[in-house]
Amino acid sequence: MGDNEKDQIPSDDYERELDTDLDDKTRDKPSGMALHTKILIGLLVGVLGGLAINWTMGGAHPNVVWLVSNITQPVGTVFL
Repeated sequence: MGDNEKDQIPSDDYERELDTDLDDKTRDKPSGMALHTKILIGLLVGVLGGLAINWTMGGAHPNVVWLVSNITQPVGTVFL
């Protein structure tokens, strides 16, 4: 085996400069809400909505059964 420096391909600063748009002068700052916050809010809205429907209509109500079998279950299957 050879020397580590001989085995390595020399870095190409020009190619690295073209491959990325991030540098010290990048002004693009993240805007809006963080993704994990959006996921947490969606989870909480889903839980609260499900609990509200079950408390008001009951889990065996025909409208609830239709909603779960025709809308929420297929959408959940797509995301799993």
